Amino acid sequence: MEHEPIPAPPRIEAISVRAMEDIMAERHRQIQKFGHTPEQDVAAHRDAPSRVPRLSRIAARTARDAGEDLQFGKLETARKHAIQSAATALALVEMIDNLMEAENG
Repeated sequence: MEHEPIPAPPRIEAISVRAMEDIMAERHRQIQKFGHTPEQDVAAHRDAPSRVPRLSRIAARTARDAGEDLQFGKLETARKHAIQSAATALALVEMIDNLMEAENG
């Protein structure tokens, strides 16, 4: 039985370091201003399982807002919303990772 060769991963030319730094800065702001640390997110999830879908909705809403801003040529606001969406999505991934870790324990 012959196996097909595994395709090479797609080549990534470059990732905007500025965008990554801005997303991390926004995530830091969320933690500092609202206290949304990964640990507190997991604790909140145990108390209110709706927190995960809520983070999903926030990330989706701010991504949608970014798209609408782009349609109207509001580039700075679109970027701000995109960064908020990415930082919220990062919080969601952190929460899921922590929940998986707690479950596997």
